[in-house]
Amino acid sequence: MQVSPEIMEIAEKIKSTVDCEKIYLFGSYAYGTPNEDSDYDFYVIIPDNTIKPLEAMKQISRELAKTEIVTPVDILASYASNFKERSIQPTLERIIAREGVVLYEQNGLNMQMV
Repeated sequence: MQVSPEIMEIAEKIKSTVDCEKIYLFGSYAYGTPNEDSDYDFYVIIPDNTIKPLEAMKQISRELAKTEIVTPVDILASYASNFKERSIQPTLERIIAREGVVLYEQNGLNMQMV
C-alpha cells in the first residue's frame, strides 16, 4: 500500500505530540476502499504507565486542529499491554493488529517510520 503524504504528515504529528510505541492506520484508507465521505482512522499505542489514553487522544486532536489537514481524522489510543491483550480477543484491536497498516514502530532505541 502506498501511503499518502497527508497520512504521513498526520503520523509525524502524532509521533511528535505523544510518546508512542506504534501507530496504525486502519479503516477504509488502510484497506484501499476510501470514498468521498471517508475519514482517516489512526490507532496509537502508548507505553504503559504514561499519559492516559484519553488525554493522549485529546492532545493529538488539539495538535491536528492546528494543521491544514481537511480530511476528518479519528484517533484511538491504548496502552501497549491493553492492546496486546485485546488483540487476541474478537475485538477491533484484533482486526487492527491483523489488517491495519503500521506507519510507525518504536523498536528499542531505534524509532522509525515504516
